[in-house]
Amino acid sequence: MKKIKYIDVCSGIGITRLSLERNHWECVGRFETDLVAEEIYKSLYNPKERNFGDVTRLPLSLPEFDVLVASIPGSTFSRINRNTSRPDSSIPFALVELLYRY
Repeated sequence: MKKIKYIDVCSGIGITRLSLERNHWECVGRFETDLVAEEIYKSLYNPKERNFGDVTRLPLSLPEFDVLVASIPGSTFSRINRNTSRPDSSIPFALVELLYRY
């Protein structure tokens, strides 16, 4: 059986990955900017695996993938987030751009 390859956006500490890997899916890369979440993720999974960082700054190339998985943070739609320099409301638009490009 062929494994389904996926990109994990807003991967956090990897809870989504845990459930997908139990069903034989393969993570080929992720996007995460939170440094604490990144350290936890690396301690639970492969620390050398590629984190592409900010999904609003897409790299020139990505590994081939079958499915894009996104765990959009709740702050994306929160009023509290209005005072930040880059509100997370840009994430859904970045997801559309990612799917369009790749």
